[in-house]
Formats: sequence, structure tokens, C-alpha cells
Amino acid sequence: MRAPTVPIACLAYALACVSALTADAREPITLSLTNASVRVEQLKDAYVCSFFDLASTEEARFVDRIDPVFSPQSNMRNIHHMTVYDCDQTAVAPPGSFPCILPSGSGIWPGCERMLYTWNNGESFQMPAGTGLRLPARAMLQVHYKMQSGTLHLRDSSGMRIRLAPSGVKAFQFFELGPRWGMLSVPPNRKQTKIATVCAAECISRALDEAGAPFLEVVAVNHHMHLLGAKAVTEQVFPNGSARVIALDDPFNAHSSPFSQMTFLKAPVRIHRGDALQYTCLYDSRKRMSRTVLGVRLMDEMCFSYMLISPALDSFTACWHVNPFFKPTPPKWRRPCGAVCSSAIPKATRDVAPFVMPIGRLTAHVDPAAASIADRDVCQAPST
Repeated sequence: MRAPTVPIACLAYALACVSALTADAREPITLSLTNASVRVEQLKDAYVCSFFDLASTEEARFVDRIDPVFSPQSNMRNIHHMTVYDCDQTAVAPPGSFPCILPSGSGIWPGCERMLYTWNNGESFQMPAGTGLRLPARAMLQVHYKMQSGTLHLRDSSGMRIRLAPSGVKAFQFFELGPRWGMLSVPPNRKQTKIATVCAAECISRALDEAGAPFLEVVAVNHHMHLLGAKAVTEQVFPNGSARVIALDDPFNAHSSPFSQMTFLKAPVRIHRGDALQYTCLYDSRKRMSRTVLGVRLMDEMCFSYMLISPALDSFTACWHVNPFFKPTPPKWRRPCGAVCSSAIPKATRDVAPFVMPIGRLTAHVDPAAASIADRDVCQAPST
């Protein structure tokens, strides 16, 4: 018998979908989170978002399977990624589907900084039996449509279909490691530019202390870069300075390398107090004539290691390198470099978490197999 599918129509503040969630409890429930027939201009990159109220799913609070849903005219050629975010009560939900790149150029909607899951390649994603991702009460779907030469407009209702697991499963959590706010810059016409970002041992230790957990486990990894990406490595760095590779893409290919989509490790990797996490990206910019920086367009760059971790640590969903003195106008590269280790972006009036990143300290701490990849800390971003 086919599992019942619940199309979510409760965009913004409409709650008409609540009664539709009373399907046969013996069958899994699936929720279709899709944009509402949006008209996308494809002469440029476009981000389109939709809000969903999922508070009525009281009997099934976990997700164990995620499938991409494409409109007939859509596929991986014109959709770069689709992400579902966990939104808090401060998030303002515009009606229907809406453009969601902010005036600052950020693709992070205020109040929706926690990722539930992101799809950027491949097919369906299946959690191991007896595990799941916690379903948020409020969610936002974000779809990144690629710029397509020769294509003017697209009418689209793509998104994700998520299957709900019964309560009582082991909770995994999405975790994001990478640079933010002016901490990534790739010079033009270079064969290799290496940028690493670090989640400091203090960040991990604090998260474990707050949760009363002896360790966390990394169970799956997804490397994310754009068109210049050549190699990527995620590492565990031990207190004595040694390190081991958790995931390696050499070379990196957005469609075919081992961790170009969320991939479960052969065995979980335990991260203890005193350990750090490091993610390093190598870029090839020989075909670029100008500097490439962190940004939401496909012609910009990213350097993110997405992981699934256990146990689910509510206060530890992202570890970012940030520049607290970053301004949208030059000069963009200032000191000091700080780390933010939390589930929310610090507002302008909020202090940056007091973890100062080592500048170059981890250069000699990488595993020999990955030494050619990880020789630059993100805090060493060029000043021009």
C-alpha cells in the first residue's frame, strides 16, 4: 500500500493542512514541501523560499527519508540545491513563495538559521533504520535556481518530500562547518588556493558540557563547493596536534565524488572534549579573471562541510568562522577572526563568541595524506 502523501498548503499563517495529518497511523506519512508554482527569471541566480507550519504533526516528530521533487520542466540542470530550515518564532513569514536573497546578499533568512537538511546532488536520502532528524514546528524551503543562458523564465513547483518516522527513534542532527561573513576569497588565475575553517576545541567542549554528553559522533558528511572546487577534506584534530581524515574528496566533483552528497561513514567518528574539527577546500581559479568570494550565486564560492552528528545537541548546529568587523564595503578583510558556535547568527548588538581562531596554527596538524590540501587557515584570507 502506498504511503499517504500530505501536500502542505499552509504557507505563511494558513493552517488548513492540520486535518490532513490524520492518515492511517500504520502507514508512514509524507509531507510535500514545495514552492507554489513560482515564476523564476533564469537570466540570473534566484533563491525562492516558502514557509510551512508543521506544528500539527504531533505523533511523528522525526524525518527518516527525504526525496527531491521536481516539476516536469525542472531537474539538476536548473536547480543547484534545495534546503529545509528549522525556523523559530522570530522568523517573519511572507505569504506564498517569495524571493529570499536579502539586500545584504545573504541567503540566510533571519530566524531560520538551523538547517534540517540540504539536497545538492543525487537522489533520495534514507536514514538508517531506527534513526531520524527532528521535525521542526516551523520550516522554510529554499530552492536555488541556477542562471541558465538562453532561458528567460521558468514556472516551477519543485521542493522536497519528507517521510515521517515514529517517535522513539535515535535523533541525528544536521551540523554545518564553514566560513561566513567575508572569510573566503579566491584570487584569480591560480592553480591552487587553499582555505581551511576550524571548529575550535573550546566550541565542541562547551557544546558537550551543555548537553552533558561524553562525546559526539560524526555519522555522515557532505562537502559543498561551487565551480572552482578541486579538493575537499574534513578532519578531526586531536589535542596533541595529530589529525585523521574523516572524509576526503580528491578530486572534488559536485556530481560524482564520494561526499558530493550526504554519505554515511563506514563507522561513526567520535569527537571528544579537546578535539577540533577542520574543513579545507582547494580551488582552481585559472579560468577566472577576477577575485571570487563567498556568496550565494553559482559563480561565487562556498566551502561547507555538512555533517550528521549524534546525539542531537540543540545549541550546536553550526560552527562558523566569521570576521566580526566585516563590512559590506572595502576593506573586507580585518582582524580578529572569531568563531561562532551556535544555532543562530549573532545580531549586530550581540557579542561574538569568545573563541579566537588560531592563525596558521593547524598548518602542521593535518594528516600526511591530506597535507597538500590543508595548509591555510581561513583567518589568513588575503587583505586585498
